[in-house]
Amino acid sequence: MDTTERRLKVWEIGVRAVGPIVVGVLIAYFAHLGDFRLKQIDAQMKSAEMREARLTTATQIANAQKELETNIATKLWEDLVGVFFPESEGLRTDERIMEQMFRLRLTALNFQDIAINLKPFFEHLDAKLPNGDARKRLQEYAQEVAGRQAYRLAFEAGNDFGEIPVTLGDPPTELPVPKKRDEPTKLTITEIEDDYVKVKISAPGQRDIGPFQVSFFDMPLVDNVKLKALGTRLALLLIATNKDQKAATLRVVTFQPYMAADRFDLKEQARVLGTRDFRNEGVE
Repeated sequence: MDTTERRLKVWEIGVRAVGPIVVGVLIAYFAHLGDFRLKQIDAQMKSAEMREARLTTATQIANAQKELETNIATKLWEDLVGVFFPESEGLRTDERIMEQMFRLRLTALNFQDIAINLKPFFEHLDAKLPNGDARKRLQEYAQEVAGRQAYRLAFEAGNDFGEIPVTLGDPPTELPVPKKRDEPTKLTITEIEDDYVKVKISAPGQRDIGPFQVSFFDMPLVDNVKLKALGTRLALLLIATNKDQKAATLRVVTFQPYMAADRFDLKEQARVLGTRDFRNEGVE
């Protein structure tokens, strides 16, 4: 037997001896990998099940909370309408008015995050109040709700510029909002009365807005204007008026457009579409 044959014989013996060991090690290794992978998949499935369970629980809680809020809101609305338009005359006029004032404040505070216009209720009640003190209190109630709305709207990427004094007959007031191409947004006062002012807003990139009326009962969530070129909404809150001195104080708030949805009016939209020049607006 030559050297080559002896070497081959040794390799054959070695392979026969070591081969089963290597195969066993490989089988054990891949079995371990397979078991590890199965454990990973099982852990992922359990994690997914836990996430789904948490999401389901959160959704159920949110739905239950929304249902509760809807039921409360419906009840408050029914109470408000019922006390404003009672079927019987069980209470004296002054007592009924005080109850209406209380119910209106309660409803307004609970509806403060909902774009519902309660201004007609305030105006209806204001016209029936017996004296100036009661009217002042009603104005304070409305300003309380408007102030809460203003804070919430301006909190996220908005601005509350505080109170700005204005005077009838003065040059337009430049509002402290961002300029567009060095063009400021200006506020012009056209009329001042005891319980409202009329204003006109001149903003870059769009036609003048107004004159429109701002009263103590305006709520920024529903009473606001869109400044298209600036990509923001602007709301004016009436703080005080002095008709004799032809002066007033307004609070200016800006906020993101998505926080107050547009109210779609078919008649107004038809009028706008009938008169709009789309070429001037870059629409083809």
